[in-house]
Amino acid sequence: MKTVTNHQIKVSRALKQAKVGAFPQSASAMLQAIPASARDTLTSAQLAELLDAMWSVAETSKSRAAREVVDEGGVWDARGQSFRELQEA
Repeated sequence: MKTVTNHQIKVSRALKQAKVGAFPQSASAMLQAIPASARDTLTSAQLAELLDAMWSVAETSKSRAAREVVDEGGVWDARGQSFRELQEA
């Protein structure tokens, strides 16, 4: 028989409340980024609020990064180790 801890219940509730809970891999990565001491002291509602705030910042950052690529005229290709210029259509 598997024992469910209070921590697991709190995290499960937080993921159900948070918008990012619909994206399990993102939610998991964000949960891992929160220090254990913070996770332990937050309520499930506070944890959900924090996860959604982190999700919002991530979305904003992705949008800004896309705009910066266009402004810079290209993007760094890490695999090819080269700068790839954007070409106008």
